[in-house]
Amino acid sequence: MYRNAFGFTRNNSRKESNTVSIDLDDTSFSVLQSRGWMNFTQQGMLLLKLSDTSYRAFTNSCPHAGSRNAWSYNDTQERFICSSHSNSYPSDCTTPGSTDDVLECYSTSLMGSTLTVTKS
Repeated sequence: MYRNAFGFTRNNSRKESNTVSIDLDDTSFSVLQSRGWMNFTQQGMLLLKLSDTSYRAFTNSCPHAGSRNAWSYNDTQERFICSSHSNSYPSDCTTPGSTDDVLECYSTSLMGSTLTVTKS
């Protein structure tokens, strides 16, 4: 389950909100815990688990062509890869990727098992 700043759940969310709260204990996010990343398509973001207490969030829109559902993650290189054109983007929020663009990064905070993402 997740809630946006207005308190609406995934079946009733508002696009105006720039804050999303995610219950990491919800089974919808188990892939994030097991694989270490996921494409949260309902909110247009990629989620990356850095450790048990640290997460990053990014737009899931490829800076090159806007693809949203063609992502994979390379743990060794710490990069998201868009398979639409094989472009890759580092997950450090600052280093340009193969198209000289940085994958837009959102701020995150963790309180217990609730991850809050603020889209810029």
